[in-house]
Amino acid sequence: MAALDRDNEPPGPLTRSMHLSGPIFVAIEGPTGVGKTTLAQRLATRLGFQLMLDPFEHNPYLSDLYNEGAIARSSLAVKVELTFLALRVAQLHDIADLLAANTPVVADWGLIKQPLFAADTLPPAVADRVASTCAMWAPILPAPDWLVAMSAPVPILRQRIRGRERDMEQGIPDNDLLALADRFEKAFSVYPYPLIRRSAATFDSLRDIDLDALADELRGGIRAATRDHGGDARRDGPTMPASTDHRPQQNRGGRGAPSARRPG
Repeated sequence: MAALDRDNEPPGPLTRSMHLSGPIFVAIEGPTGVGKTTLAQRLATRLGFQLMLDPFEHNPYLSDLYNEGAIARSSLAVKVELTFLALRVAQLHDIADLLAANTPVVADWGLIKQPLFAADTLPPAVADRVASTCAMWAPILPAPDWLVAMSAPVPILRQRIRGRERDMEQGIPDNDLLALADRFEKAFSVYPYPLIRRSAATFDSLRDIDLDALADELRGGIRAATRDHGGDARRDGPTMPASTDHRPQQNRGGRGAPSARRPG
């Protein structure tokens, strides 16, 4: 990861016209309830970026996955994951169009999440196919210039899930939240491109001083990337670390029984 330059810089819209050869794409990721959307909304406003939100609410099968029994969940899980993949690939094409129009973007999700959730909801062989599909699409999709990697202890995740009152998330067990957080930590640990870590235990996106510090770190990191890479830090396609297995151990009854954890 490139060293981050914390030199002072005036606030304002941040595009590659300042440091690199095009607009900046920042993605925010982490487990359910960590605060990705709130941070993306505030960061987009602070930096003057276009906000792009995870299109999970457009998945027509998601509510059925929670409302039906275990057998129905098993039959619906493939539809849910493939629909998520299609929706997210489509949005990445929209992001590519924005970047081509010199519009910087901040998104409350990254493609890194797709194989993690697929491994959680699908039988292993099917999850592997989803991961392979992600890897196939990755080279032709825009990758984040910076990934903001969020983490939080389970009590904070639980508190935030309760606070946002999405009925479909209220029944997620604490051990599932812990397992999901661990999988994100493993994925972050092998992520080979620029990444900024934040823990919700100490970072509050509603606190201006914390938000300003993150914005400054992004600005400094982009300057450092410019120096280190000679002008353009963009990589072709989001990375999918296929060599690392983030699939959780099955801890519920039934072979290949999917988790009820969704969305991200």
